[in-house]
Amino acid sequence: MNNKSMNRSEMPVGLVMALSQNGDALNYFSRLPSSQQQHIINDIHSMDSKEEMKQYVDNMVPTRSSMDTEGLENITRQMTGIDPPNAT
Repeated sequence: MNNKSMNRSEMPVGLVMALSQNGDALNYFSRLPSSQQQHIINDIHSMDSKEEMKQYVDNMVPTRSSMDTEGLENITRQMTGIDPPNAT
């Protein structure tokens, strides 16, 4: 089955592979609410190349030196258009 006929809620194999190669992005993605994860999955489904997908995943989180709560909230908002959950 090719990616175009895949159920939109299924996690693309390329996304799984890209996340497995980027621990920070995997950690970030796994902490997102399911609605935000689904938004990212939908974005990935529309991509045409594994390079584009890898770049998307690599840019999912800010660099460690700039990683703070406000930065993560801004990245989440930019990527998904949804306000992140309140940090506890």
